[in-house]
Amino acid sequence: MGMGKWICAGLILANVCVASDLSQKYEKAYFLETAKGQTEEALDIYREIAATPATDENRQTIIQSLKRMLAINEAVEKKNQRAGKPESKMELYRRGEKNLARGMDILQGSKVAEYSGEEEKLFTAAEVIFNQLLVMEQDQGEPGVSYTDRVTRPMVLKQIMEIAHKNANLERVAELQAKLIKMGEPITSVISHSPDRSEAVLFLPKGRHLVSNTFETHAPKGARGNLLIKGSGRDECVIEGTLDRSMFHVKLGGKASFESLTLKHQRESAKSTHYGCYAIWVDGGSVMATNCAFVALGNNSRSGTCVQVADVGKATFRDCNFRGFNTAVFLGRGSTEGHFERCVFRNAHSGIDMDNGAVLTVNHCIVTGATKTGVAGFGDKIRIANSLFIENREGIQVYSDRAEIVENGFINNQEYGIKVNKISGVAIRNNIFSHNHCFAIHAFGDGDSSFIEHNILADNGCDVGLTDRKEGFAPLNNTTWNEASTEEQLRFINMGEKNTSAAPNAPIKDPQFQDAINGDFTPLNPKVIEAGRGLSDPAVIKALWAKYAEAAK
Repeated sequence: MGMGKWICAGLILANVCVASDLSQKYEKAYFLETAKGQTEEALDIYREIAATPATDENRQTIIQSLKRMLAINEAVEKKNQRAGKPESKMELYRRGEKNLARGMDILQGSKVAEYSGEEEKLFTAAEVIFNQLLVMEQDQGEPGVSYTDRVTRPMVLKQIMEIAHKNANLERVAELQAKLIKMGEPITSVISHSPDRSEAVLFLPKGRHLVSNTFETHAPKGARGNLLIKGSGRDECVIEGTLDRSMFHVKLGGKASFESLTLKHQRESAKSTHYGCYAIWVDGGSVMATNCAFVALGNNSRSGTCVQVADVGKATFRDCNFRGFNTAVFLGRGSTEGHFERCVFRNAHSGIDMDNGAVLTVNHCIVTGATKTGVAGFGDKIRIANSLFIENREGIQVYSDRAEIVENGFINNQEYGIKVNKISGVAIRNNIFSHNHCFAIHAFGDGDSSFIEHNILADNGCDVGLTDRKEGFAPLNNTTWNEASTEEQLRFINMGEKNTSAAPNAPIKDPQFQDAINGDFTPLNPKVIEAGRGLSDPAVIKALWAKYAEAAK
């Protein structure tokens, strides 16, 4: 056997012998403590064991000794409390200092991923000791924040948090994150990660939380990068950032989820041209938000795009509100996707914009107050259903030759209801267009395979405008027109040959809505009912109308 092997074997044997000696010392101390009641003598032995350098062979004995030290301290404190004689804080400090030193040595000499659930108790014990140290330092009148509170205690709390995350104890993670945030730790530094770093969670307590750096999430090799940020309530938990970069950057393969919070963002510089300055930048990953609000800080000159989706990115929002941004959501060029359910878009310049190739679904949403357009762009596939477009400059603009569907909506805007350009696959059916000041529907170019049917057009500046068409608008059928339209029902613009043979059904003077003032657009006119015109589900629009009226107060 070579000299190196002899030395290695000797070291292993020495470690085993030391571990055996420590085990015997522990048994002696435990006997003195439990059988003889000699706790001070036992503590001296436990402290001697704790002062021994940690190895794989003796680690468990050291941990057991630390646990016994904590148990004795707690027992003495409770006894003194019952007797009305609280123990000296200096004595607690003296005991805690030795426990602290040994616990930190074990902590720094091991990897968090290797800890067992049982060892979490050790670091919970360390947390108690740090509380004792903090009380002691403050009692001595040291100015400012103590070193224990500022450095040591947060470090150990984060280690405890990682152990709790490994053991899937997310309630404990949330509790520790709240403590760290209360201590002044930045929220970007208290995110808890799974052992393989593929998942991260941040539970935010009530209050206003400032962000000065970008949150980034992406897929580590062989795993998905998932980030969950969960607040304590949309009206009670606010994340706020003023910075010339994105607050959240979700990279390729990454996923970010937001729940029950409000996110506010604006650029730091009024004239910043920094690329990627969004509240949320989905750069090939995916984002999902539930019961959240996204609010522009200040005016939209500094709050540009709230959510920017690029490449193959995907965005899904449910029960969310957007307010005040220049553009609430932009779906970029490529196979981007945006899905919105039960959302409210208010007071943006543009609600949702799309580039070529984007896929968009809007369902049970309210779009209001857009100074330009509620929904616009070159989407590859668009479906807008069961939604309310009201008091925008223009409601919907689509510039695509793909399948587009707009159905069961109430559309009332300052200029145009829907503007379509060179579309051959559009289906606009079972909607109500009312009080659009210019055109309810304005169609450019040919669109012989389009279907505009079963709608009710009432009291618009002009119900339908046709521009640059070879022929009339053949697909326009089974539509109810209201004789009270302020100007005219059908206008042909820049057309060499005007074919009016496709004029709609005979006008009906009044659809006789159930209660238009309160959003019940159920028609009572028998001719309208018989032809199946108007909303396919009036109850949906009535509910959205009530929600809009409440939000407008």
